[in-house]
Amino acid sequence: MVKGSGSEGLISLDSGLIVFPFAVVDYIGNIVNCNEAFEEIFARESPVKGKHIRELDSDALWRLFLRCKATGTQIKERINIGGKQYEVVVSQNGEGYYFSVCLYEITLYIKIEEDLVRRNRELMIINTLSETFISSMDRAEFFKDLLTRVLMLAEYEIGMIVLLEEDTLRVVASSGLSPRFLKRIDEGVFEREVLRRLSFQKYPMAVIDETDVHHYRVFQEEGLSFVMIRQLMSSGKIDGYLILGSRMPSTFDFDLASLINLIGNHVSLIVEKFRLYNEAKKLSITDPLTGLYNVRYFYMTLKTELQRAKRYGENFAVVVFDIDNFKAINDTYGHQAGDMILQEFGRTLLQKSRKADIVARYGGEEFVLILPKTSKKEALTVAERICESISETEFEFLNSATGDRARVINITISGGVSGFPEDGSTEKELLYAADMAMYRAKAEGKGRVYLYDRQKDAKGIPKA
Repeated sequence: MVKGSGSEGLISLDSGLIVFPFAVVDYIGNIVNCNEAFEEIFARESPVKGKHIRELDSDALWRLFLRCKATGTQIKERINIGGKQYEVVVSQNGEGYYFSVCLYEITLYIKIEEDLVRRNRELMIINTLSETFISSMDRAEFFKDLLTRVLMLAEYEIGMIVLLEEDTLRVVASSGLSPRFLKRIDEGVFEREVLRRLSFQKYPMAVIDETDVHHYRVFQEEGLSFVMIRQLMSSGKIDGYLILGSRMPSTFDFDLASLINLIGNHVSLIVEKFRLYNEAKKLSITDPLTGLYNVRYFYMTLKTELQRAKRYGENFAVVVFDIDNFKAINDTYGHQAGDMILQEFGRTLLQKSRKADIVARYGGEEFVLILPKTSKKEALTVAERICESISETEFEFLNSATGDRARVINITISGGVSGFPEDGSTEKELLYAADMAMYRAKAEGKGRVYLYDRQKDAKGIPKA
């Protein structure tokens, strides 16, 4: 590219061979020769040849020239000139007096590279977030893992996922936030003080930076200087919000907006998947008429509770209830009335039992409860309270058999209680003991609850 001997020979260029922008610079930085491609980039009102390299629009060329001159080695670097990307190569000739400056336009390659990086990032986000959907993971662990992955991808340390549950926003996962802040969010401050000020009409994302954060006391008191809020939506409905924040001022740009929007889209899909999975799971263990757990779930839970009680040396109780004279109710008032009574009885069981208790429909008009960490006597108190409440309840319904207007009847229930470990060491033994106690309650007048008694209870007592 540089040929001949002497100063003129060293700086003459064969323009037909050199198609990329090329220039020769002397030891003090004067441009002694260049080709047309180089002129097209830098020439303005006067030719480039004869100018000092510092007079060109790019200060980077002067800096690279000085580095090459100081080190005596070839220097390569990417720079922006006039909105285009170039890889610049500055080299020193063998004698060290002249330097070649070569520019290779790489704008297209940079765009391809950026597209590949973006697509790789998208695939990484999809793969990383999709791995959180594990059926065996409980709810708290699921959302904790999901938020951890989101924070890793977004390169933030502060964040939370807030979901809409029964028309109330609840924090399901958080990181880097104080208990006081989270309590205030659960108390409705986020909805009252934040969401009412923001608009999501055009975009599903809102940004609060250091210039606006003073308008949001809940964020200011937490020491946040930058907050991004991304709606989580499915089927056109808002499921909740993904909130990311920083206690240092941050810059919001197009790249960050694209990243958070992409993450928000996939978090929305995952939240919907999790909701549908849990709905399907709930249906598989729920009695469709009463909404209580079904017999399948009851047996699973009884087995688990028995194992737990044996492992930790604890007690628990099983209670069996049966609605008295239920066949006569169906025959007299119709099956719709019977269904209504089953539903109301199920609701009463839930209201009168404790949060930790498992309430299930065993089959027909028979219901069963598991009371963890409860003695037989304590379980009897709970069961008698339920029995008394049912006897005092007036059940109102339309007589489907005759078409009469609303009718009111009272019912009674009979129950039996067994306890671990005194009444059995297996699921079958405990359920049999509670059944036998319930049979005796029916045989001795109904509308009562008995504890299992090995001396009094026996097989063969007819169920009325």
